[in-house]
Amino acid sequence: MSDNPHLYINVREVAVGTTDEKTVSLSINPEDIEKATLTRPLTGTITLFKDDDGVYAEFDITAHVEEICERCLTPKTFKRELSFERLYTGEPDKKNFAEHELPGTFQIDIFDDIKNELLLTTPLKIVCEEECKGLCEKCGENLNKHPNHKCKIK
Repeated sequence: MSDNPHLYINVREVAVGTTDEKTVSLSINPEDIEKATLTRPLTGTITLFKDDDGVYAEFDITAHVEEICERCLTPKTFKRELSFERLYTGEPDKKNFAEHELPGTFQIDIFDDIKNELLLTTPLKIVCEEECKGLCEKCGENLNKHPNHKCKIK
């Protein structure tokens, strides 16, 4: 894992009271996101709206993540659609956990927000297919590849 990975987006050009949509190709090193292996760069849009309260960001991001099926131990790539919102302010409101501080540089580090959303959308139990038969409990044969398997181990 890299030390303190960052992914900045500049919001200086967004005029107060206007909306700016940015199409982004986000390059995040797979090792920077624990428990997730990205098979290609994240893509999507980030819609920004700036007012006197700060910058409101609406994220619509697509991730392709390789995960291991818990039944048959086969890797499979899953497409994840991430849609979430954040409010970046100069003074975080302690009552609203979704607000993040907007630094004086007008560059917002969105890495942790994207990483956290990606990890939050990970299912508790990952299976390649709902009908996955898993492995033979005696010999470990993949029952999806050999559905007529009759184990000879007693």
